[in-house]
Amino acid sequence: MLTLHAWLGLFAALSPTGPQIGLNHMPCSFKSLASAVAAAGPGDTVVLEEGYAFLTRGVAIGKPLTIRTGSANCTTDWDGTGTVAVLTASGSGQIASVTADVTFQDLTLRDGSSANGGALSVTGAATATLKSVLVTGNAADNGGGIYAQLGGRIVLFGSTRIAGNTVSQSGGGVYVSGGTLDLHDDAAIDGGNNASLDGGGVYAVDTSIELDDRSVIDGNWAFGDGGGLHVTGGSLGLFGSATIGGNSSRDDGGGVWGDHVLFSMSPGTGIHANTAGGSGGGLRLSNLSVGTLTQATIDANTAGAEGGGIRSEDTQLSLTHTNFTSNHADESGGGLRMSGSIGLSTLTTVGGRVEDNSGGLEGGGLALSGTTATLRGTLVSGNSALSGGGLYIQDTSAVTTSSVWVNGNTADYGGGILILGYGGGSNLTMDGARTGGACVDGQFALMADRYCSEVRDNVANMGGGGLFVESGRATIDRTAFIENLSTLNGSAILMPSNDASPTVVTATNVLFHDNGNDRNLSVVEVDNGTIFDANQVTMADDQGFAVRYDGGTGQIFRSIIADGGGVFARYPFSLPANDSLIVAMYGSSNGPNRTFGASPGFVVTPRGPYRIQLGVSLFSVDRCTTGAPVDLDSSPRPAFVRFDRGAFEAQK
Repeated sequence: MLTLHAWLGLFAALSPTGPQIGLNHMPCSFKSLASAVAAAGPGDTVVLEEGYAFLTRGVAIGKPLTIRTGSANCTTDWDGTGTVAVLTASGSGQIASVTADVTFQDLTLRDGSSANGGALSVTGAATATLKSVLVTGNAADNGGGIYAQLGGRIVLFGSTRIAGNTVSQSGGGVYVSGGTLDLHDDAAIDGGNNASLDGGGVYAVDTSIELDDRSVIDGNWAFGDGGGLHVTGGSLGLFGSATIGGNSSRDDGGGVWGDHVLFSMSPGTGIHANTAGGSGGGLRLSNLSVGTLTQATIDANTAGAEGGGIRSEDTQLSLTHTNFTSNHADESGGGLRMSGSIGLSTLTTVGGRVEDNSGGLEGGGLALSGTTATLRGTLVSGNSALSGGGLYIQDTSAVTTSSVWVNGNTADYGGGILILGYGGGSNLTMDGARTGGACVDGQFALMADRYCSEVRDNVANMGGGGLFVESGRATIDRTAFIENLSTLNGSAILMPSNDASPTVVTATNVLFHDNGNDRNLSVVEVDNGTIFDANQVTMADDQGFAVRYDGGTGQIFRSIIADGGGVFARYPFSLPANDSLIVAMYGSSNGPNRTFGASPGFVVTPRGPYRIQLGVSLFSVDRCTTGAPVDLDSSPRPAFVRFDRGAFEAQK
């Protein structure tokens, strides 16, 4: 928003008739800025009388000066109650070129026009510092407001605004090449700067950019890439509640477009409500960029293609307690879309939430392709897409999760997670380790019937309510699949027919309960060419067959299958079921120490149901000669002489 003095500055009287410019707070004695600058010595202060607009074109400032609005007789500084002075080129020519350290304060710079820098150009080791200055209505080929190059530095302070400038090429507000741009103390590049090519607000090459102290880049437009900022090389850092919001681009990077850039966001900063016609509604990073986001927020951004919040390619992203909320992509990755080559595209998260994002095609929350990812203590919740409502993993990606909750997501296929490994296979490893009663990497309090690693309350309108795996591998340990739903097969896990490449799911210390589907078909569906192996798994109170091997194969060892639907194994497959308790078996099974039709003897504990107890759970406790070293709660096995069946070990 314009300050009062800036609005008044727009209407200052043009072309004073007498001397209205002074030096060093002496009485006014000059009629033009050019004459005052020529007479000034290094370090002097040029004072422009308040209330006037000074026609100023092509003034070369090559000495350190301060240029500011002063009182009616130029003897004191402006007191904030009158109208600031205006420097204007009236639409013909640049206002000034700066080749020394110059401070502009309490001024309006307007209606300049040139090839590079409509109002100002800053060259060499010079610094232009603007304090409470409005730069508006200027036009150029590049750098509508200000152009800096060859080490030039631009520093914006004290409610300075660069607004309403235009370029025929790039950098509607500011263009910087090989220099520095700093925004502090509520400074803003906003209010409709426009670029016909790239960088509606800022276009920067090999430049260091910092936004701090509530500074903003907002409401800018680019016909190409980078509605707010277009950054190639160099660095961009947000600090102290700085925000990039409300910008838009026809192509990529509604908020920020970055190529080979070091990008960082510090606590309290945000990228919000930006729009890209292409990819990267909030942020687009590529070409070995590195992004480090800490306690930041990416919210309400929109992309016409991929990556509503962020779209990255061959980029390293590290996210610590950073939230992605309410972003949307018409195609893939409502919250975040990453792709690239293994080793070049990497993602690490610690804590944070990926919530209420949506994708028109794949990955409502996260869509990862050719990416190595480690997610620790992150909540993926309330997201939606056609495939992979919460998390979509594709094309040689390798994803490891620790203490992650994938809860309440929706899709046609893979309500919680979808793995599609065409092109080389993708891998997912899930774990929910506990130590000392707390989750390793955990960010959430554990109440009764909550677990460090969860896939819960997800919905698939077709199949795979919790997890859908095709041409990939999932290794799942110490995880609970609870209350997932699907219309067709695989309310918890669906492994559709696949003859192209291996599809393998291995579950150890996994609890399945209260998963269901409209037709009571299957909780885990294992179709042609797929393999499902279960070790010390507990399945109870689910709807339909607990596991249906409908052309697929696998084994169930040391497990408790207490679902009334039991296990189905299509002929001629004979299910290895060593040391397992299966309430009902349809088809053939083999192996030693099998128990059919008996009650597992479940007990309810303060930590939740489906536990077992010595002396009560006669067909579950002390039944196996071997087993996993810990159970779902990370309690050691065996608790007694032998190992127990199921996901939980009876404790002493």
